[in-house]
Amino acid sequence: MVITSLCRSELAEEGLTKAKKGNIIGRQTLALFYATDFADRLERVILPALEGGFIVLSDRYTYTIFARYAVRGISRSWLRKAYGFALIPHLALYLDVDLDSLVRRALKAEKLGFWECGMDLSLSSNLYESFLLYQKQMLREFKKIVKEYNLVSVSSLGSVPEVQDRLRKKVRALLDVKDTEMDARESQEPIVEGASD
Repeated sequence: MVITSLCRSELAEEGLTKAKKGNIIGRQTLALFYATDFADRLERVILPALEGGFIVLSDRYTYTIFARYAVRGISRSWLRKAYGFALIPHLALYLDVDLDSLVRRALKAEKLGFWECGMDLSLSSNLYESFLLYQKQMLREFKKIVKEYNLVSVSSLGSVPEVQDRLRKKVRALLDVKDTEMDARESQEPIVEGASD
């Protein structure tokens, strides 16, 4: 298995990190920067892994960018065209969460950063209030994306093992393997993009 996620390409990771720290780059330019990141990972990681017979797990995919930048006022059709080169995944899972649970988790994880709160949108000068307003918009946008792309919605309520079990059931169904077969496969360490010893 090969694992990849947003903002992890050799080509764009450093530049994206710097661009987000300065908060000076335009929204459409930042969306294109993410497209560059995705294209680089697609070419260097995803396609070679698929061609080699590996399963690729992408922690967030184009749908996350679609939601983030539609909420920021970028045209949905423009976003779809910009990412038109993306592969259609065999399975796309959406972790469905309500706003109250999302707030509790974010506060517990101390994840109320500039971008997670949508501070660039000037929704509120209060970080917490901006977080609530931004995340409400994100949840509405994701509901549209789930319908548009037929994403498989999985409840994210409950403990981490309970959520993982729900996710594994969806993956097992796709791979058409029994629980015992999957347990044997899970014991092998995955190949992780960018992992170092």
